[in-house]
Amino acid sequence: MKMIIKLLSLIICVNWLFSGCAPVARAVSAVMDKTKLVYLVVGFDDAAENTDVICTVGYDEADNSIRILQIPRDTYFDFGGSQNKINQLYATKYLECNNRLDALRVTAKEIGKALGTEFDGFIGLNTGTFKELIDAVGGVTLELPTDMDVTLDGDENRTVLKKGSNHIDGYTAERFVRYRQGYVMGDLSRINAQKIFISALISKIKNDLTLPKIIEIASIFHKRVISDIPLSSGIDLSTSLMSRSDPKLVYATMPGEPIKNENGLSFYVLNRKSAAEISERYVFSEKEFDADARFLNKNEISFLNVYYDKDFEAVEFFDDEISSIKIK
Repeated sequence: MKMIIKLLSLIICVNWLFSGCAPVARAVSAVMDKTKLVYLVVGFDDAAENTDVICTVGYDEADNSIRILQIPRDTYFDFGGSQNKINQLYATKYLECNNRLDALRVTAKEIGKALGTEFDGFIGLNTGTFKELIDAVGGVTLELPTDMDVTLDGDENRTVLKKGSNHIDGYTAERFVRYRQGYVMGDLSRINAQKIFISALISKIKNDLTLPKIIEIASIFHKRVISDIPLSSGIDLSTSLMSRSDPKLVYATMPGEPIKNENGLSFYVLNRKSAAEISERYVFSEKEFDADARFLNKNEISFLNVYYDKDFEAVEFFDDEISSIKIK
């Protein structure tokens, strides 16, 4: 029973913004024949419907691995927008569709096509739902390499975390995963901090959830999360996975560099060679990466230099290496 609870928890919690556990499926009958699954998970900001966090969660049965890929929100992505940052894609589609589910479906389709894959499903939620979910699991314990003041702009109360062990609730978790203004490397450091949070959340899910908490989580998910994944499919799939040993966890950030364009706007530009290699491993791409060059502004020399740099190397982390991540 304990193993069932753990695996059921993993399945449900992948539907959260920052989880990264075993994925669920739209239709169990279709999933059971697949050995690789990949899902798009996004988190919306509270102001402008932008996707403040974008990641993919993939499961590979061959090596029993869960692969979590983070896409920086400032990544250049050509969709005919005013700035063409990937975090604005959903908001643009929402204006066109006037329907959250349809907007996220189109967003997932376009990002998947650029990566050379087709997602098996998608999940989206806002910060309020994220806080509810973290409180529902009883909070998480972070092991931090340094003291951190993660107070967000506009907060009346400071939120300070100390070096070492910190047990945090949903309120503090939201600030930790969103904070970036004090980092030397801005969004890239924030993404590394999110890896620490994901690792802590997965540890909580694997070791410290009870059935009543799981039921509460499922209720929140059903009411508040935007997804094309039936909850029943996740539960059914979890039972098929429960006989397997704990999967290995691997993390990566889509390889690239922060760049300012000729107008002084900040973007994150992908490196084509390394991004294609990462896409094969994390989203199981079978088609050409960025066939339509949507991750490239050909009119910017600095973008071209990063995009076509053949010496660029991607960085990956296994779960037991998270403590070595630098977040300042």
